[in-house]
Amino acid sequence: LGGSEKLWSNRDEIMDSIKCEHGYSMDSKPVQYLIDIMCELNPQQQRLFVEFSTGSTRLPIGGLRNLNPKLTIVKRNVGQQSMFVETQDSQQVDNM
Repeated sequence: LGGSEKLWSNRDEIMDSIKCEHGYSMDSKPVQYLIDIMCELNPQQQRLFVEFSTGSTRLPIGGLRNLNPKLTIVKRNVGQQSMFVETQDSQQVDNM
């Protein structure tokens, strides 16, 4: 997970790399907050985020935009609360 180069460099690259389902859209405030946070991550934090969200320490050739499937952001309702879940594969979340 070493390295000093950023894995993504701007908001557009992040937005091209994610999809929203199950109650969220790209205009949803929680999605916009996530994108804001991702823009502020330093290279080490980006690598840790990739490992957390994908289970892999590396991105495919071509970077974040070439993740297949894309990072998927879904809303899960747990009782009266909504829970923000971000995962690479929404089917994994649906099976929880």
